[in-house]
Amino acid sequence: MCIRDRPNTFANLVSTTLYSKRFSPYFVSPIVAGLEKGQPVLTTYDSIGCLTKTEEFVVGGTAAETLYGIAEAFYRPNLNPDELGEIVAQILVSGCDRDILSGWGGVVYVLTEDGLSTKILKTKQT
Repeated sequence: MCIRDRPNTFANLVSTTLYSKRFSPYFVSPIVAGLEKGQPVLTTYDSIGCLTKTEEFVVGGTAAETLYGIAEAFYRPNLNPDELGEIVAQILVSGCDRDILSGWGGVVYVLTEDGLSTKILKTKQT
C-alpha cells in the first residue's frame, strides 16, 4: 500500500508539515479528501496544522464562510455522484460570485470507488 491508498496517513502528514512551520506559517487552506476502506475521509486544517475531520463536507479558501453557509443549505446525505457533482458546482459558483478573491471559477472533483470525475467551472467572465 502506498500513501495514496491511505488518506488518513496523508492527512496526518499535512498536519505535521503545517505544524512544523507554525512560527512562519504557510497561508493555505488545505483539504484532504479520499476513500479508505470504502469510507470517505474529509479533513481540513487551520494555518498551524490543527486537523478537523468531518463526515459530511468541508470548505476552504477565502470564501470559506460563504461556502459553508451555502453548503449547509444544499447538502443532503446519501446523494448519488451526479447529484453531488451538480450541488458542489452550484455551491462553488455561488461562493465565487460573492467573494472577489476567489477567482474566475473552479474545478469540481467527485471521487467514487469507480474513479474520479472532473468538471471545470468558469465564473466572472467579463
